[in-house]
Amino acid sequence: MKKWLLLILISALIVSTLLGFAKKVPVERTETAFTTQAENAGVTKVAILPLKKLDTASDYIRRMLTVRDLRDTFAAHPNFLMQDMKITEAQFKATGLKDVDALDLDDLADIAKDINTDLLLAGNISSRSQTSFTVTMRVYSSKTGEFKQFSFDVVKEKEKRFETLETRFITELDSFVKSEVDKIYNIALTQYSSNNFSEALAGFEQVILFNPEKIEAQYYIGATYSKMKNDAKALENLQKVIDVQPENQDALLLMLDVYRAQNDVNKQIEVMKTLAGLRKDEEIWLAVGNLYAEQANLASAIESFQEALRLNKDFALAQYRLAFLLYDEQRYADALPYLEYAFDLNPDNDLIGRRIAVAYQKTGQLNAAVDKYELVIKNNPSNTSAYLNVVGLYRLIASEATDPKVAAAQYQKAIDAMNKLKTIAPDNALAYLNLATIYLTQNKNKDAETNANLAISKDPTIYQSYVILATISQAKGVDQYNQFVDLEKRASAAVGKQATNLGKQRDAARQSANSLFRNADELLKQARSRTTDQEALNDINSRISRLAPLISQTSGY
Repeated sequence: MKKWLLLILISALIVSTLLGFAKKVPVERTETAFTTQAENAGVTKVAILPLKKLDTASDYIRRMLTVRDLRDTFAAHPNFLMQDMKITEAQFKATGLKDVDALDLDDLADIAKDINTDLLLAGNISSRSQTSFTVTMRVYSSKTGEFKQFSFDVVKEKEKRFETLETRFITELDSFVKSEVDKIYNIALTQYSSNNFSEALAGFEQVILFNPEKIEAQYYIGATYSKMKNDAKALENLQKVIDVQPENQDALLLMLDVYRAQNDVNKQIEVMKTLAGLRKDEEIWLAVGNLYAEQANLASAIESFQEALRLNKDFALAQYRLAFLLYDEQRYADALPYLEYAFDLNPDNDLIGRRIAVAYQKTGQLNAAVDKYELVIKNNPSNTSAYLNVVGLYRLIASEATDPKVAAAQYQKAIDAMNKLKTIAPDNALAYLNLATIYLTQNKNKDAETNANLAISKDPTIYQSYVILATISQAKGVDQYNQFVDLEKRASAAVGKQATNLGKQRDAARQSANSLFRNADELLKQARSRTTDQEALNDINSRISRLAPLISQTSGY
């Protein structure tokens, strides 16, 4: 028969078969519906080539399998969709090939491609006895080129035969398809690792199409979209993972990366809190607290730091953050336990030391702060910061004391502490500066001047030393100015030699006052050049302004 005539007969057979098939089977099992369902719902398309009987006794089983058994078996498994065997037979005959057992892998690949099927099955049947038969099937996958052969025995009894098809035949196909999906998944992983993201995406989506429960593939779809900078699609697919596995940390971490790239802080916090709860990770809670703090959501920040400490009470960073945050919020009583913890770990930290002192002061516990520093000094006599911090408290207590004896006792403690510090750290300018300040407060200007000059010799950049010297110089100038005023009154009332002598004394007092005022002015300007603190600058400028008329009044006539 000529080939063109054969093609006409095949076409007619296909049309006839389809018309008959439409009367017997629901529409969704037609070839058109088959394609849509397979593509959209992960259905595996199956085509079975004409079964070959190896002996005459097998003819009955061949007819039963071809006409009814295989069709009904596949109908019970919506994950498979079998093409009508008559159509498949006609398509096979059109190839000009005759013996299904003689088909090699290339033949199977060509036929599977021509008839557009996922799995192509070629089989034969041989008799074992009058009632038992062996069916051998070869399965070829057009997706991966994989090939498998398996055999199973069937009997003439209908129910047992159907049971065998269910337990052996369909089970083998399920196993084969699963291995196919795993292979597609592994190929997609390789493509992903090689940065071939389009190919990887197609592979992972095919895996999900055929096995929607393979959550790893769903994750990698999200990951691939993320690599392709499609954040919306990445988040959409990662959310599908979370919907099924709320505790999937890989998906949560990747979502976090996407939200960071988008600078979506609220979403970052939401994911991080979930991760912190799953991992019971204090460091994540710390990061959450820091994000809340950046948003000025201090209540949530404090709560997050406390969550971190509930997991690990010795988590130093959370202790510090809570200490400083509560302190900045002026919640001194709440801050103190955390400041205490931070102080015990870092007794040399001047910032912590100053804050704990202020917190104690604000809560009326200055003596407790003093006890803390004295204990530190006892345990570590070379701790210079502790000396400086405790002397600040001594001075503060003295300044607030209403009893002169109490004030004097505190100042003496401060002096003793600074003298000890001088022996430990003789080049510590702050020890001399503190002594100068204390002596100035006690009107011991000579001692104050000596220590202020020593402070400058140790560190000429400290502006307070120049302010102290300016204060002393101005005080001396005021004394000379008062003498000048008194002498001027007396000279104006005197006559003769007495008037001349008083005039000379008056001029000398004026010149001395002027020199001292100018010296104070110069010292203040030196102090001003050594600080950027606005409060200090305001004070220095105010002092300079008050000096100006004194300089003018004591200038030469």
